[in-house]
Amino acid sequence: MEQLKLWTKKILGFLLGARFFTTIVLAFALYVSTFFIFNTNENIKDFVFDLKVHGIIFCGLMSILTGAMINQFYDQEKDRVVRPFRTKLQSFIQQKTYLISYLIGSILSLILAGIISLRVFIFYLIFQIFIWAYSHKLSRILILNNLLFVSLSLYPFFGMVIYFEAYHAVVFVMAAYLFLLLLLMDLMKDILSQRIDSVLGYQTLPNTIGISWTKRISIGVLLLLMIISVGLYQLLKNHVFLPYYFLLGLLFFLGLMFLIVFKKDKGMPLIINNLLKIWIFIGIWAIALDGIFSY
Repeated sequence: MEQLKLWTKKILGFLLGARFFTTIVLAFALYVSTFFIFNTNENIKDFVFDLKVHGIIFCGLMSILTGAMINQFYDQEKDRVVRPFRTKLQSFIQQKTYLISYLIGSILSLILAGIISLRVFIFYLIFQIFIWAYSHKLSRILILNNLLFVSLSLYPFFGMVIYFEAYHAVVFVMAAYLFLLLLLMDLMKDILSQRIDSVLGYQTLPNTIGISWTKRISIGVLLLLMIISVGLYQLLKNHVFLPYYFLLGLLFFLGLMFLIVFKKDKGMPLIINNLLKIWIFIGIWAIALDGIFSY
């Protein structure tokens, strides 16, 4: 029984370290956005049997999983304070296990990318280099850490835009919307980990210009999101679900502004971060339902 408990803790710790559950949501988001937004030519049968698309998405997901492993390796000191529960579970696993898994996963994803095409191989090689550079050094550099984190999060989606040549105005406006949502989440994480970041030498906005100014920037991001929401409502007003998602977003972002301005306790950034995750997840379902009913 004790051996079973130990293995359960090891497996759960490994999955949390690799951010496996986040990757599942990302896989869902990639498939939904690829079929209903980027891919406007193929029918569902052609899409299901398009092995090249599945291969490209799989390479992206593998790169993200391995990226989470190497990021966990470099951020283990910070995670002990910021994520104590996860760190406790990960303590049952040797760090070399993450490193070996990182190397194997990275090599396998690049081999698959090379089988698909040279362009796909180069695309994901660049992705993996930047993930390593971010984890090793760039995550400590002011502003660049926020922008690079968000850009790397969107990188697999950018790959599907290129593959399907989906260079449409609505795609880029929605990308800007998601970019700002992820940026706001990252700013909230920086506020939450401000003290430990300062000790470990991470140059973040809260450590450099203070929490008050970071909150002001966050409010500015929310204002931009509200403007973009109005624009997307106009662009998508003939759709079934998406217009109402962006319309409700105006109330949602007003609520977040209220929390930032009036909620002073330390748990505020975590609450906003979790609310943004829920809002993004609702958005994925809105795209899926909109696509299904419009198909």
